[in-house]
Amino acid sequence: MKYRICDIVVEIKTKSEKVIKYFSDYLYSDNLNAELVIEYSSDEISDFAKSKGVSAWIAEITMILRDFSNFAIKERSAILFHSSAICVKNQAILFCAPSGTGKSTHSKLWIKNFSDVEYINDDKPFIRKKGDDYFVYGSPWRGKHNLGNNISAKIKAICFIERASENSIEEINALKAISGLVNQSVRVREENDIDKLLQVFREVITTTKIYKLRVNMKDDAPISARKVILGDI
Repeated sequence: MKYRICDIVVEIKTKSEKVIKYFSDYLYSDNLNAELVIEYSSDEISDFAKSKGVSAWIAEITMILRDFSNFAIKERSAILFHSSAICVKNQAILFCAPSGTGKSTHSKLWIKNFSDVEYINDDKPFIRKKGDDYFVYGSPWRGKHNLGNNISAKIKAICFIERASENSIEEINALKAISGLVNQSVRVREENDIDKLLQVFREVITTTKIYKLRVNMKDDAPISARKVILGDI
């Protein structure tokens, strides 16, 4: 079956109904040929599952993520970016932080407080250039809460979240931004892939506001952030 993820057409050959269901929101029925074909033997899946201590279908979707994200950066300069991404008025805002800091909690506060907000992806969206601008794309890998949609939006802002007793937001400089962006991206090992990663982020920070966002995780946290980021309240 063919799927379209981050504007990349991929054919996934699997015998698992759970894997088919997992990718169902990204089914692609047009006539474009697949740019990437992914298939694993039963032994490959079994060995990976045993090494990770997970079920066979979880192992398979993890392997697919690994190989799809490798293809995406190598061939399309599209980056898997660990963050919670929301869409507001056709613009994407990404919240980044180490696991457990509260990026998903903060996204939920935006959803709760504003009717014009929806999820792009709560865990593993992709960043890719389209025309002259960078966009955030939803992906099937939506995190433990399974929150996300098959949509994309131009990046408006990237926010690095810290917990605090009082809410505040400030822009950060390019050096801090690059360091933080690299830390939240998929790890790459080959020199050419690292160059592509850095090139994408260099371009992103020249066109996108990057913020440090200190939040108390109360209902007023997204209100004060939105005033600065969008200026519409």
